[in-house]
Amino acid sequence: MRIYIKTPLIDKSKMIPHLVEHCIGHSVLDMDDFFEFSYWLDGVINTDYTYFEFDRRINHEDAVKKITKEITKESFLYEKDIIKQELEDISYDQRIYEYVVKKYLDSDFSMNEYAKVSWEDIENYHKKYYQSENMIIVDDEFKILKQWFKIEKNVDNTAQRISKYSLNFEDDKYLVFIWKKTSWTWYWEMYFFFRIMCFYWAYSQRWQKGEYYYLEPYFYEYEDNCIVLIWDYDYSQLNEKFFEWWKKYIINMFESWYFKEKFFLNEYFYWIPKTRDEVIQSYKDFTRNQFKEFLELK
Repeated sequence: MRIYIKTPLIDKSKMIPHLVEHCIGHSVLDMDDFFEFSYWLDGVINTDYTYFEFDRRINHEDAVKKITKEITKESFLYEKDIIKQELEDISYDQRIYEYVVKKYLDSDFSMNEYAKVSWEDIENYHKKYYQSENMIIVDDEFKILKQWFKIEKNVDNTAQRISKYSLNFEDDKYLVFIWKKTSWTWYWEMYFFFRIMCFYWAYSQRWQKGEYYYLEPYFYEYEDNCIVLIWDYDYSQLNEKFFEWWKKYIINMFESWYFKEKFFLNEYFYWIPKTRDEVIQSYKDFTRNQFKEFLELK
Protein backbone atom coordinates (compact mmCIF):
# COMPACT_ATOMS: atom_id res chain seq x y z
CA MET A 1 0.00 0.00 0.00
CA ARG A 2 1.08 3.58 -0.52
CA ILE A 3 0.58 7.03 0.95
CA TYR A 4 0.95 9.77 -1.67
CA ILE A 5 1.66 13.32 -0.50
CA LYS A 6 1.77 16.57 -2.45
CA THR A 7 5.33 17.79 -1.91
CA PRO A 8 6.17 20.76 -4.15
CA LEU A 9 9.66 21.96 -4.94
CA ILE A 10 11.01 24.90 -2.97
CA ASP A 11 12.67 27.62 -5.04
CA LYS A 12 12.71 25.15 -7.97
CA SER A 13 14.86 22.77 -5.96
CA LYS A 14 14.16 19.23 -4.73
CA MET A 15 16.62 19.55 -1.83
CA ILE A 16 14.17 20.31 1.00
CA PRO A 17 11.41 17.77 0.11
CA HIS A 18 14.11 15.17 -0.58
CA LEU A 19 15.76 15.68 2.80
CA VAL A 20 12.39 15.59 4.56
CA GLU A 21 11.70 12.22 2.92
CA HIS A 22 15.08 10.98 4.19
CA CYS A 23 14.37 12.14 7.73
CA ILE A 24 11.04 10.30 7.76
CA GLY A 25 11.77 7.10 5.92
CA HIS A 26 15.48 6.46 6.13
CA SER A 27 16.92 7.90 9.31
CA VAL A 28 18.22 4.97 11.36
CA LEU A 29 19.53 5.86 14.78
CA ASP A 30 19.21 2.58 16.71
CA MET A 31 18.49 -1.11 16.16
CA ASP A 32 14.77 -0.85 16.95
CA ASP A 33 14.33 1.84 14.30
CA PHE A 34 16.29 -0.21 11.76
CA PHE A 35 14.15 -3.32 12.02
CA GLU A 36 10.95 -1.30 12.23
CA PHE A 37 11.88 0.52 9.03
CA SER A 38 12.70 -2.71 7.22
CA TYR A 39 9.01 -3.64 6.94
CA TRP A 40 7.30 -0.30 7.48
CA LEU A 41 7.88 2.53 5.10
CA ASP A 42 10.04 3.14 2.06
CA GLY A 43 9.92 6.62 0.55
CA VAL A 44 10.21 7.66 -3.11
CA ILE A 45 10.27 11.29 -4.16
CA ASN A 46 9.17 12.94 -7.41
CA THR A 47 9.13 16.60 -8.43
CA ASP A 48 5.37 16.74 -7.72
CA TYR A 49 4.81 14.25 -4.94
CA THR A 50 6.35 11.82 -2.47
CA TYR A 51 5.00 8.39 -1.70
CA PHE A 52 5.69 5.97 1.13
CA GLU A 53 5.10 2.30 0.49
CA PHE A 54 4.15 0.13 3.43
CA ASP A 55 3.17 -3.48 4.02
CA ARG A 56 -0.53 -4.25 3.52
CA ARG A 57 -0.62 -5.79 7.01
CA ILE A 58 0.13 -2.38 8.50
CA ASN A 59 -2.87 -0.26 9.43
CA HIS A 60 -2.82 2.81 7.21
CA GLU A 61 -3.74 5.05 10.14
CA ASP A 62 -0.56 3.93 11.92
CA ALA A 63 1.42 4.62 8.75
CA VAL A 64 0.03 8.17 8.59
CA LYS A 65 0.94 8.72 12.22
CA LYS A 66 4.49 7.62 11.49
CA ILE A 67 5.11 10.01 8.59
CA THR A 68 3.38 12.95 10.30
CA LYS A 69 5.28 12.46 13.54
CA GLU A 70 7.52 15.39 14.35
CA ILE A 71 10.97 15.14 12.75
CA THR A 72 13.82 15.39 15.23
CA LYS A 73 16.84 17.61 14.76
CA GLU A 74 18.94 14.52 15.36
CA SER A 75 17.47 12.94 12.22
CA PHE A 76 18.18 16.09 10.22
CA LEU A 77 21.83 16.19 11.27
CA TYR A 78 22.18 12.47 10.59
CA GLU A 79 20.60 12.55 7.13
CA LYS A 80 22.07 15.69 5.59
CA ASP A 81 25.49 14.05 5.26
CA ILE A 82 23.94 10.91 3.78
CA ILE A 83 21.99 12.85 1.16
CA LYS A 84 25.17 14.72 0.24
CA GLN A 85 26.84 11.38 -0.47
CA GLU A 86 23.83 10.27 -2.52
CA LEU A 87 23.97 13.37 -4.70
CA GLU A 88 27.66 12.87 -5.44
CA ASP A 89 26.83 9.75 -7.46
CA ILE A 90 23.55 10.35 -9.27
CA SER A 91 22.24 8.03 -11.96
CA TYR A 92 22.14 8.59 -15.72
CA ASP A 93 18.33 8.84 -15.50
CA GLN A 94 18.55 11.70 -13.02
CA ARG A 95 21.30 13.48 -14.96
CA ILE A 96 19.44 13.47 -18.27
CA TYR A 97 16.15 14.56 -16.68
CA GLU A 98 17.77 17.54 -14.99
CA TYR A 99 19.70 18.44 -18.14
CA VAL A 100 16.60 18.44 -20.35
CA VAL A 101 14.51 20.48 -17.91
CA LYS A 102 17.28 23.07 -17.56
CA LYS A 103 17.96 23.24 -21.29
CA TYR A 104 14.40 23.49 -22.59
CA LEU A 105 12.12 24.55 -19.73
CA ASP A 106 13.68 26.07 -16.64
CA SER A 107 17.36 26.96 -16.30
CA ASP A 108 16.94 27.51 -12.55
CA PHE A 109 15.71 23.99 -11.85
CA SER A 110 17.80 21.96 -9.39
CA MET A 111 17.12 18.28 -8.86
CA ASN A 112 20.44 16.83 -7.82
CA GLU A 113 22.53 19.71 -6.51
CA TYR A 114 23.32 19.71 -2.82
CA ALA A 115 22.23 22.93 -1.13
CA LYS A 116 22.60 24.10 2.42
CA VAL A 117 19.29 24.08 4.23
CA SER A 118 18.54 24.76 7.86
CA TRP A 119 16.81 22.61 10.43
CA GLU A 120 14.03 25.21 10.45
CA ASP A 121 13.52 24.77 6.68
CA ILE A 122 13.01 21.03 7.13
CA GLU A 123 10.82 21.38 10.19
CA ASN A 124 8.57 24.00 8.58
CA TYR A 125 8.22 22.06 5.31
CA HIS A 126 7.22 18.91 7.14
CA LYS A 127 4.67 20.74 9.27
CA LYS A 128 3.16 22.46 6.23
CA TYR A 129 2.91 19.65 3.69
CA TYR A 130 2.76 16.45 5.73
CA GLN A 131 -0.85 17.08 6.63
CA SER A 132 -3.85 14.92 5.83
CA GLU A 133 -5.26 17.46 3.38
CA ASN A 134 -2.24 16.76 1.15
CA MET A 135 -2.51 12.96 1.29
CA ILE A 136 -4.21 10.08 -0.44
CA ILE A 137 -3.83 6.37 0.41
CA VAL A 138 -4.16 3.53 -2.10
CA ASP A 139 -3.91 -0.25 -1.94
CA ASP A 140 -1.69 -2.38 -4.17
CA GLU A 141 -4.26 -2.14 -6.98
CA PHE A 142 -4.42 1.67 -6.66
CA LYS A 143 -7.91 1.63 -5.23
CA ILE A 144 -8.52 4.60 -2.95
CA LEU A 145 -8.51 3.71 0.75
CA LYS A 146 -8.52 7.24 2.08
CA GLN A 147 -8.67 10.55 0.27
CA TRP A 148 -8.36 13.91 1.94
CA PHE A 149 -7.29 16.41 -0.69
CA LYS A 150 -9.51 17.76 -3.45
CA ILE A 151 -8.75 17.04 -7.09
CA GLU A 152 -7.77 20.16 -8.97
CA LYS A 153 -9.15 20.63 -12.45
CA ASN A 154 -6.74 22.29 -14.83
CA VAL A 155 -7.67 20.96 -18.23
CA ASP A 156 -7.52 22.73 -21.57
CA ASN A 157 -8.07 20.56 -24.62
CA THR A 158 -7.46 23.25 -27.20
CA ALA A 159 -4.87 22.45 -29.84
CA GLN A 160 -1.31 22.79 -28.63
CA ARG A 161 2.06 22.90 -30.26
CA ILE A 162 4.44 20.03 -29.61
CA SER A 163 8.07 21.14 -29.63
CA LYS A 164 10.61 18.76 -31.14
CA TYR A 165 14.38 18.83 -30.65
CA SER A 166 17.45 16.74 -31.35
CA LEU A 167 19.64 16.14 -28.31
CA ASN A 168 23.14 14.76 -27.87
CA PHE A 169 23.63 13.87 -24.21
CA GLU A 170 26.86 12.24 -23.06
CA ASP A 171 27.35 10.99 -26.66
CA ASP A 172 23.85 9.47 -26.77
CA LYS A 173 21.45 10.79 -29.41
CA TYR A 174 17.78 11.40 -28.61
CA LEU A 175 14.70 13.04 -30.01
CA VAL A 176 12.93 15.29 -27.48
CA PHE A 177 9.22 16.15 -27.55
CA ILE A 178 7.71 18.66 -25.10
CA TRP A 179 4.12 19.82 -24.71
CA LYS A 180 1.70 21.10 -22.08
CA LYS A 181 0.12 18.24 -20.16
CA THR A 182 -3.11 20.13 -19.43
CA SER A 183 -4.51 18.58 -22.61
CA TRP A 184 -5.53 14.97 -22.05
CA THR A 185 -5.91 14.53 -25.82
CA TRP A 186 -2.27 15.37 -26.46
CA TYR A 187 -1.12 13.46 -23.41
CA TRP A 188 -2.57 10.10 -24.43
CA GLU A 189 -1.75 10.55 -28.10
CA MET A 190 1.85 11.22 -27.17
CA TYR A 191 1.89 8.21 -24.89
CA PHE A 192 0.72 6.07 -27.81
CA PHE A 193 3.45 7.45 -30.07
CA PHE A 194 6.07 7.09 -27.34
CA ARG A 195 5.27 3.45 -26.70
CA ILE A 196 5.10 2.45 -30.36
CA MET A 197 8.50 4.05 -31.03
CA CYS A 198 9.97 2.15 -28.06
CA PHE A 199 8.70 -1.14 -29.44
CA TYR A 200 9.77 -0.40 -33.00
CA TRP A 201 13.28 0.50 -31.87
CA ALA A 202 13.59 -2.71 -29.85
CA TYR A 203 12.17 -4.79 -32.72
CA SER A 204 14.45 -3.19 -35.33
CA GLN A 205 17.67 -3.23 -33.33
CA ARG A 206 17.42 -6.45 -31.36
CA TRP A 207 15.27 -8.80 -33.41
CA GLN A 208 15.98 -7.63 -36.96
CA LYS A 209 19.57 -6.35 -36.86
CA GLY A 210 20.79 -8.50 -33.98
CA GLU A 211 22.34 -5.47 -32.25
CA TYR A 212 22.54 -4.89 -28.51
CA TYR A 213 20.85 -1.71 -27.32
CA TYR A 214 21.16 -0.11 -23.90
CA LEU A 215 19.55 3.33 -23.98
CA GLU A 216 16.31 3.84 -22.07
CA PRO A 217 13.32 5.87 -23.28
CA TYR A 218 11.76 8.41 -20.90
CA PHE A 219 8.28 9.83 -20.41
CA TYR A 220 8.65 12.65 -17.89
CA GLU A 221 6.58 15.37 -16.26
CA TYR A 222 7.76 18.73 -14.99
CA GLU A 223 5.24 21.26 -13.66
CA ASP A 224 2.62 21.56 -16.43
CA ASN A 225 4.84 20.03 -19.12
CA CYS A 226 5.31 16.53 -20.45
CA ILE A 227 8.64 15.43 -21.88
CA VAL A 228 9.39 12.45 -24.11
CA LEU A 229 12.94 11.31 -24.74
CA ILE A 230 13.29 8.62 -27.38
CA TRP A 231 16.24 7.31 -29.38
CA ASP A 232 17.06 9.28 -32.53
CA TYR A 233 16.08 6.83 -35.25
CA ASP A 234 14.28 6.60 -38.59
CA TYR A 235 10.78 5.66 -37.43
CA SER A 236 9.27 6.35 -40.87
CA GLN A 237 10.10 2.75 -41.83
CA LEU A 238 7.46 1.50 -39.38
CA ASN A 239 4.93 -0.11 -41.72
CA GLU A 240 1.18 -0.65 -41.58
CA LYS A 241 1.50 -4.25 -40.43
CA PHE A 242 3.65 -3.32 -37.43
CA PHE A 243 1.31 -0.43 -36.62
CA GLU A 244 -1.76 -2.66 -36.53
CA TRP A 245 0.01 -5.30 -34.43
CA TRP A 246 1.01 -2.54 -32.03
CA LYS A 247 -2.56 -1.24 -31.76
CA LYS A 248 -3.82 -4.69 -30.82
CA TYR A 249 -1.07 -5.06 -28.24
CA ILE A 250 -1.51 -1.69 -26.49
CA ILE A 251 -5.33 -1.92 -26.52
CA ASN A 252 -5.12 -5.37 -24.98
CA MET A 253 -2.89 -3.98 -22.23
CA PHE A 254 -5.39 -1.23 -21.45
CA GLU A 255 -8.32 -3.64 -21.52
CA SER A 256 -6.36 -5.93 -19.16
CA TRP A 257 -6.04 -3.10 -16.63
CA TYR A 258 -2.37 -2.29 -17.02
CA PHE A 259 -1.15 1.25 -16.27
CA LYS A 260 -3.12 1.55 -13.02
CA GLU A 261 -0.53 3.85 -11.46
CA LYS A 262 -0.50 6.12 -14.50
CA PHE A 263 -4.28 6.58 -14.42
CA PHE A 264 -4.16 7.21 -10.68
CA LEU A 265 -1.41 9.84 -10.95
CA ASN A 266 -3.08 11.51 -13.92
CA GLU A 267 -6.34 11.93 -12.04
CA TYR A 268 -5.08 12.91 -8.62
CA PHE A 269 -1.79 14.71 -9.28
CA TYR A 270 -1.67 15.77 -12.93
CA TRP A 271 -5.42 16.35 -13.43
CA ILE A 272 -5.74 14.55 -16.75
CA PRO A 273 -9.26 13.14 -16.32
CA LYS A 274 -9.60 10.85 -19.31
CA THR A 275 -11.06 7.44 -18.41
CA ARG A 276 -9.64 4.08 -19.41
CA ASP A 277 -12.55 3.45 -21.82
CA GLU A 278 -11.99 6.82 -23.48
CA VAL A 279 -8.29 6.08 -23.96
CA ILE A 280 -9.05 2.64 -25.42
CA GLN A 281 -11.53 4.12 -27.89
CA SER A 282 -9.12 6.82 -28.99
CA TYR A 283 -6.43 4.19 -29.56
CA LYS A 284 -8.82 2.10 -31.64
CA ASP A 285 -9.40 5.16 -33.82
CA PHE A 286 -5.70 5.92 -34.37
CA THR A 287 -4.34 5.55 -37.89
CA ARG A 288 -0.83 5.20 -39.23
CA ASN A 289 -1.31 8.52 -41.05
CA GLN A 290 -1.62 10.25 -37.67
CA PHE A 291 1.66 8.67 -36.65
CA LYS A 292 3.30 9.80 -39.92
CA GLU A 293 2.09 13.36 -39.33
CA PHE A 294 3.56 13.21 -35.83
CA LEU A 295 6.95 12.10 -37.24
CA GLU A 296 6.93 15.04 -39.64
CA LEU A 297 6.82 17.59 -36.83
CA LYS A 298 9.46 20.27 -37.23
